[in-house]
Amino acid sequence: MAVCPICSSTDFRPRRTAGTLTLGECRGCALAYADPLEPADDETVAEAESSVTDSGYNDGMRWHFESRVDEARQLAPNRLARYTDLLGHAPRELLEVGCGTGAFGPAYGELGIRWQGVELNPESVAFAREHSLHVEQGDFLRYEGPPVDVVVASQVLEHVLAPRAFLRKVAAVLRPGGLLHLDVPNHGGLAARIRTLPGVGEGEFGFVQPPYHLLAYRRATLRTLLEDEGWRIEVLRSVGNDDHTYGQLTTGAMSSGQRLALLAAGRVGLGSLLVVVASRRGPD
Repeated sequence: MAVCPICSSTDFRPRRTAGTLTLGECRGCALAYADPLEPADDETVAEAESSVTDSGYNDGMRWHFESRVDEARQLAPNRLARYTDLLGHAPRELLEVGCGTGAFGPAYGELGIRWQGVELNPESVAFAREHSLHVEQGDFLRYEGPPVDVVVASQVLEHVLAPRAFLRKVAAVLRPGGLLHLDVPNHGGLAARIRTLPGVGEGEFGFVQPPYHLLAYRRATLRTLLEDEGWRIEVLRSVGNDDHTYGQLTTGAMSSGQRLALLAAGRVGLGSLLVVVASRRGPD
């Protein structure tokens, strides 16, 4: 029986099959997910609580590292300005979960922010360390570093099979009043809607893309999850991949046609990135 990892509902609406998996949506909170939610048997997943990441995506982060660093230098000042506005002061430390090769490390270091990363993939960690970046290899749920002002998790939550445990760990890592900034593929965006049409996206359902993405979020689903876990949502919006503050670093994995389609969707408010910035209040 399918049990939603967000709201624990068993009211699951099947939509498609992918091998032994049934892909569908929770009627309670609108989370799209694969049933059964089973972790990948791979060294690059976290403590049997996540799905695998596409090897091509990991390769792209290494092959395009220099251009990704340049892109991060364009995004980081805009993000820093937003964090500073919400915190009431410039952040001192930023922890990036699922940081890959650490392309944001140089950008934040140049801005005077102490950046550090946590990453599961050992090849990406080795690459980051070769570039003198502070990246810890391992499962974020076992992270024991000092508290930080901001935790960033880009394209991570769609891999996490226990999202409430993940958010509770973020809360434990943050300083009082700290910020979580995350983005996920937008299951309510144009690209996802096209992939739910009959005859489109065989073996997938929107942004549920086994064996990589086993969960997919809409705006309302993220709101339910975060507010239930005691977060105050500061930003919740869909954006295009080229957004000047919240955009995604490129890996070269998409064709030019795919990239243009994603950017166009962002222009009409149906972008493929769903972005959240949320805060934790300290004691009164």
